[in-house]
Amino acid sequence: MMDHNQLEDENIQSNEINEYSQETESKEHPFDRLMFGSRQNSNHSDKKKAESKETESDNLLNQINIEEIMMNIDSLVGSAKQLKPMFNKIRPLFNQFLKK
Repeated sequence: MMDHNQLEDENIQSNEINEYSQETESKEHPFDRLMFGSRQNSNHSDKKKAESKETESDNLLNQINIEEIMMNIDSLVGSAKQLKPMFNKIRPLFNQFLKK
């Protein structure tokens, strides 16, 4: 009959052997697994992330009103054209400050 300590030692050894065999089967360094996660999980999670990004981008594109964006761009261009003469008058003033 085995005593309690021998049974514990055998259990610990069998657990260590199982962990080692799992590490060698995956051919993945423990540090890599710690820092980057396991390869099996990362591939699966990458697919989920890609799918969620696609749905997010689709939702975002559906919320955009292109006509309103074009009207805003047009108003910005018009404002820039109206302000251009004022900037031409102020430029010499800025050049004086920059020279000093």
